[in-house]
Amino acid sequence: MMLGMVGSGGSIVTMPILVYVFGLNPVAATTYSLFIVGTAALTGSIQNVVKRNVHFPSVLVFGLTSIATVLLVRRFVLHRLPERILIGDRIDFSRDSALMIGFAALMLAAAWSMFKHSREAEDHHTEPNRALLFASGFGVGIATGLVGAGGGFLIVPALVLYGGLPIRKAIGTSLTIVAINSFSGVLSDLSYLRNIDWFFLLVFAALAAVGIFIGARISRFLPARSLRRLFGAFVVLMAVYILLREFYFQ
Repeated sequence: MMLGMVGSGGSIVTMPILVYVFGLNPVAATTYSLFIVGTAALTGSIQNVVKRNVHFPSVLVFGLTSIATVLLVRRFVLHRLPERILIGDRIDFSRDSALMIGFAALMLAAAWSMFKHSREAEDHHTEPNRALLFASGFGVGIATGLVGAGGGFLIVPALVLYGGLPIRKAIGTSLTIVAINSFSGVLSDLSYLRNIDWFFLLVFAALAAVGIFIGARISRFLPARSLRRLFGAFVVLMAVYILLREFYFQ
């Protein structure tokens, strides 16, 4: 539903549910999350293409960069991370905890950027900065590759701040990029996960696709500023929950 409302948030909900409710390890959960989020995002993307709410030049600049990065990270980095990650002499995390903590940190950064600019008018346009869009695509690719996030919670702020898009067009464009990124990540992982529970995955993805229709309808009744604030508040809550789970309730 969050994907339909603000063009992001699918992985923010999906990853904690897969890890904390269904007990998947975070590495496997990243693949499941990418498939589920990708299916929902594709559904929303088709809706927004019909409504002419997708900015294809941004999809091209952002998408190609992030796709290449996703494939490289999934293929050469994620599955080669050590089981224990040491930072200095005293900080020691398991690989799974480090992935979830990194995920929460990205969520907080994205929420801050949206709160910071929440007072900007819906129709305030800036000139696109392709260099920053390119850099953002690279960063989103790393995030998608490592933590199974479709990247919408980073893509929407980047499209608004660096792409000069109004929030609603940024949401539609984000869904298209999320779908492309997510399925790229899934395809790169099929050789690693031969025991995927396809029944569970398809049912979960179908429910997510229904949720995106509901979220899109709700978004029609909310002004752009409210959408940004809702996005930021939801991301902060989920990030705090993940950090509490990893540091205090393991």
